Amino acid sequence: MCMMIPITYICHWVIKFIENFIFAEIVFKFLRNGGLAVFFRTLLSGSVVSVIVLLIYCVFSGDLSSIGSLFTSNWWDHTARCVLIEDWWKYCGIYAAVYTSYYARFVSQWSYISNLYNQIKNADISLCMSCGQNCDCDQHVQLTNCKSCAVEKLNGWKAGFIEDAETLHLVTKPLFAGVIYTWLTHNDSVAKMYKEYHSEAYAKSDDADKRYQKLLSDLRKNLKMDV
Repeated sequence: MCMMIPITYICHWVIKFIENFIFAEIVFKFLRNGGLAVFFRTLLSGSVVSVIVLLIYCVFSGDLSSIGSLFTSNWWDHTARCVLIEDWWKYCGIYAAVYTSYYARFVSQWSYISNLYNQIKNADISLCMSCGQNCDCDQHVQLTNCKSCAVEKLNGWKAGFIEDAETLHLVTKPLFAGVIYTWLTHNDSVAKMYKEYHSEAYAKSDDADKRYQKLLSDLRKNLKMDV
C-alpha cells in the first residue's frame, strides 16, 4: 500500500510532463489557439523531443560528447558552441514535423468549429422562419416567444458549441467571442445549459457558476469591453 502512493504520484507527474511539455499544452495557459500558439508549442515540443532523442542516441552510441556540449556551463567557449550547432542542425526535421503536425491540427480544429457555427446559424434562421408569424426574432436572431421543442434543442446545441470552443482553446478568438458572449448574456437557456453541461463534463467539485463568470470575464477582456 505504501508503494502504491509513490507510484501513483510518479505516474501522475509523468503524464503531466508529457501533456504539458512534450505536447506543449502548457502554452494554452497563456495563449489561445492560433499561429502564435503553434509557434511556441513547436519550440517547446521540438526542443524537448530533440533533447530526449539526443540523450537516447548518446547513451546507445556511447558517445557522450554531445551531452557534454549541451550541458556545458562554458557557453562562451567557441569549440563547445560549434560542436553543439554541428549536432543540433540534424534535429531540424523534428521541429519541421512538430510544426506541420500542430498546424494541421489547428486548421482541422478551426474548420470544425467554423462549420459547426455555420450549421447552428443556418438552423437558427431556418427555425425563426418556420416557427410562425407570431414568433418574433430579436436583433440577435433569437426566438423570443416560440415554445417549440426545437428551440431548446438549438439552445443545447449552442451550449455544446461553447464547450467545444473552450476545449479547443478557441473560445476567445475574436471571430467567435462576440457571438458566444451574446448567446450567454442574451439567452438564459443557453447560459443555463452551458453551466449544466459543464458540471456533468467535469468533476463534481467543479463550480459551474465560477466557470461561467470566468468565461464571461475572459470574453469581455478579449472583446475589450468595460468590466
